[in-house]
Amino acid sequence: MLDGYKLILSVGENPVLLHARYKLLTAAGYGVMSATGGLQAMTMFVEHPIDLVLLDHPLPDIGGGMVAKSMKEYEPLIPIIMVSEETCPNRPQFRRISVCGNRKAQECC
Repeated sequence: MLDGYKLILSVGENPVLLHARYKLLTAAGYGVMSATGGLQAMTMFVEHPIDLVLLDHPLPDIGGGMVAKSMKEYEPLIPIIMVSEETCPNRPQFRRISVCGNRKAQECC
């Protein structure tokens, strides 16, 4: 387990991917909370001592960029990893995942 990261907030609209993240991270010893939308994620973020956020860019209610910006305004030092999943144009059976880790939320959107 990485030192310092105890509770991870995993945010995404795909319940299958959220469950996979949950299983992987809890098996590694992390505490994980899952949210399926931006509003739910913001509520959890404010109410719990979150150490790290895994945030999908597309969300059903509020865009991931706006959620990341709000989280950074509330807690500027929170590490946020933004993940965006999209179908590859030449091979629709494959998905491409982009990760924005150390950049400002606006640079990832």
